[in-house]
Amino acid sequence: TIQSLFISEPVNNASNESVRDWLTVLERVRPSGLHVYTVSRDTADPRVRPVSAQCLLEIAHRACEETDLSIVNRVADTFVELI
Repeated sequence: TIQSLFISEPVNNASNESVRDWLTVLERVRPSGLHVYTVSRDTADPRVRPVSAQCLLEIAHRACEETDLSIVNRVADTFVELI
């Protein structure tokens, strides 16, 4: 199972280009599970900001399209599990 954290600031690893690169790696690794999440509490760096729940779901859906995984559990606005 791969765990992937997405944030919007101070860097945005949820941009189309970053997610496309991440999906390329997922295709090679072919994980049996995937946890896609964002920060849900204060971090050591106060500049770190979560991505929106909508953005997280869009990333999860893109992962489903590129892998054999399906969304099985949306735990909260900050966490989606795929298997």
